[in-house]
Amino acid sequence: MVRVKLEPLDNEGLFTNQFLEEKVKNLPEWEEEDEIKEAFEEIKDIYESKKNILSSCKESQIRNEFINPVLKVLGFHLGVKTPIQQSAKQPDYALFKNKDDKLEAYQKNESEDFYQKSIAVADIKPWGVDFDKKPGKKNVFENKKPSFQMYHYLDSKPPDWGILTDGKKWRLHHSNTPLKQWFKKYYEIDLKDILEKFKYFYLFFRKKAFTPAGNSFLDQIYEKSEKNSEEIRTTTSVLFSWPRLRNKFLKTCENKNKKEFLKYLESLKQILEKPFPEKREIEKYVPSGFGIKTNYIEALKKSGEIPEDEKNIVKVLGHVTDNISGLVERKGIEIEEN
Repeated sequence: MVRVKLEPLDNEGLFTNQFLEEKVKNLPEWEEEDEIKEAFEEIKDIYESKKNILSSCKESQIRNEFINPVLKVLGFHLGVKTPIQQSAKQPDYALFKNKDDKLEAYQKNESEDFYQKSIAVADIKPWGVDFDKKPGKKNVFENKKPSFQMYHYLDSKPPDWGILTDGKKWRLHHSNTPLKQWFKKYYEIDLKDILEKFKYFYLFFRKKAFTPAGNSFLDQIYEKSEKNSEEIRTTTSVLFSWPRLRNKFLKTCENKNKKEFLKYLESLKQILEKPFPEKREIEKYVPSGFGIKTNYIEALKKSGEIPEDEKNIVKVLGHVTDNISGLVERKGIEIEEN
């Protein structure tokens, strides 16, 4: 899965980009304007009242002054398991959907069943900590990368989802992610810079995103993203291998003269260089149907009409080849073979 970083969002392959950029906005949760606006105002007020002290706070102060209030606005009931042993390794919080589930968990405080009804776990770090760097502590486990600590928690606890946060950055991890991909597969939001992207933060981190277990908002996006990713890989490998792509453009340009051909390629290059080209713009230059009757470039060479800037044509086509996978993923373009 390809990563995308659209400040202040950083998707490191946990979901597909197409879902984050387009399809999430078609889900009913996206229309919960009043609830989202209310949560936004509450979290904004919390941040504004604490922002001048956050960078100098210790981990416990960050937790009490900022993260706990934010988690409560997101709807969670916070549970803390008493460690059986002093050296026990456990996340800072088990997150529950309601008070009853949390109280039931406290009755199982001395076993791993404490986490049975939790919908996620959360681990808190000091403001500005690098999640993917060892902190330099003497304790062997505490000196592991914070993201690796989350891997340990999700590998040994029932919830599928984990939230790793220092208050500024909020990162989602999923238990299905293998260790070799763990540090490259997550979804992260920079809350400090989130104002215009607040819907993403709220919808992906609130309590309702984690319920019901197995069919939550996050579960659905994760499963659909996995399916979408496979479709993208299939489309990319089958439809956009170099020979097919080359033949496709040559087919399109069969009846164009030298000037038209260069204009076509330059126009296409400009379209592809846009951060998010419109689907209709791309389809104007990439019509359906493969197949080819005449190799256009070879025909130009034989007729002596090959442009002096032949290298430019090759460069442009190379540019198309390098970017086509990203275009397919971003816009979900499907071009059927004749």
